[in-house]
Amino acid sequence: MFSNKKILIAPNAFKGTLTANEVAESISNAVHENSQPQSLKILPLADGGDGTLRVLTAALNLEITECQTVDPLGREINALYGIKDGAAYFELAEASGIQHLRKEELDPSIANTFGTGLLILDAIKQGIKDIRLFCGGSASVDLGFGIIAALAGIQKYSKTNPIFSFQSILTEAHHLRNKYSDISFSIYTDVNNKLLGENGSINVFGRQKGIKEEEIERYEKTFTQIATALNYEDDISGMGASGGLPFAFYQIFNVIPVLATKEIFKLLNLRQEIRESDMVITGEGSFDEQSIQGKLTGEIWKECVINSKDLIIVSAIDGHYKLEGAEVVILRSYLEDQERDKMNYIDQLSTALRRYIQKNTPY
Repeated sequence: MFSNKKILIAPNAFKGTLTANEVAESISNAVHENSQPQSLKILPLADGGDGTLRVLTAALNLEITECQTVDPLGREINALYGIKDGAAYFELAEASGIQHLRKEELDPSIANTFGTGLLILDAIKQGIKDIRLFCGGSASVDLGFGIIAALAGIQKYSKTNPIFSFQSILTEAHHLRNKYSDISFSIYTDVNNKLLGENGSINVFGRQKGIKEEEIERYEKTFTQIATALNYEDDISGMGASGGLPFAFYQIFNVIPVLATKEIFKLLNLRQEIRESDMVITGEGSFDEQSIQGKLTGEIWKECVINSKDLIIVSAIDGHYKLEGAEVVILRSYLEDQERDKMNYIDQLSTALRRYIQKNTPY
């Protein structure tokens, strides 16, 4: 099954447990130790959320800059961004991610993206004209106005959700379009959700950012009022990502969000890597129906089908979804209950993969 094949190992992170690099290394070791492939190439991936900067740094050899900024609640932290060839690459979660907050700290009335704005401002002050922001893993629902407040130097919005004062921000930040007319902003999203409605930002993602059930309607109404006040009548995919972050950039800088997977495919030359391989092994924490809707795994599957490549999708848990043209390997099914309880995640992954490979490798 694996012998004498050129194998591309290109997984996403297993969210909350293993980074994409850790997953890729474990898969590589398991394949190498239990079969005889012609070649193995590791290419860890990210979809715009947590880990994107790490993946891009490794793939593009970015020069990393560390900068003092604030977290979603306005507390001082240090965060990173990368630079290459006059472009700066930002991961929203670095400064404004939900990873910075404990569950009891989630507070949609306070959490904001101001810290990411400070990172972007630092790059602009260094002379960077090409700003590329990858969105995912955010802690807030501030429509991106936190970033705008930072770019405008409005410090008071570093510790509150600015959507409740958006008119004030727009009044104070009206000059930004002219001030940054020579700056190119690109917004890359990890999901395709639109801003409003049943499948919009608040209804789909609001609860995970701390909005209580009884507050969902109020926040949705606030988003709707802001959209109406600013004559937003478009139905743009991706506008609902990261608490509606693309909205402010669309309103002020006319930027339309792009699905991050498309940009990742291009930056990492992933289509060519797939075409040059005999087999692709990818994976994520839970492969399910959502995984093929603009997500990396789904895009890899499409490319493998087009180019008639073998595809194995490694999933930590069973998302109860099968895909024609791919083999979905559920790691938990190769582990005993006591192993899942006692082993760390790396050992669980390695053990399950070894058993799967041995089961499918003729001797």
